[in-house]
Amino acid sequence: YDVATSGIYPKGGATDCVIERNLIRNANIGVAVGFYTDAEWMSPAENPGYYESIRAVVRNNTIVDTRYAGIGLWASLDSKVYNNTLVNVARTAQAGILFDRVSHWYGGSTKWQLNRNATVVNNV
Repeated sequence: YDVATSGIYPKGGATDCVIERNLIRNANIGVAVGFYTDAEWMSPAENPGYYESIRAVVRNNTIVDTRYAGIGLWASLDSKVYNNTLVNVARTAQAGILFDRVSHWYGGSTKWQLNRNATVVNNV
């Protein structure tokens, strides 16, 4: 409640996170599945695609009054988003449920990572 950034966000290559049955109010972003992490903090052996969040589940949450996305997916792999209630979200920009990409600098160049295999169902 009344947080200056995101209510909850698994990022940096986080795996198998479950975000369930939360009430998040008055945040910039309700739940950010992934976001931006410097590549040096990720494991290329365990996460060669540099995904920000892997197999996250976001379910049965109520998210109210966000400036930006109610739920955002940034460079996530196999995320599941279902049965969430979003009220008065994305008041300033973005979308109720947002899909976005992330750029990482590694191997001498910038590489973009998109979301892959996301499932989004039964959200209100």
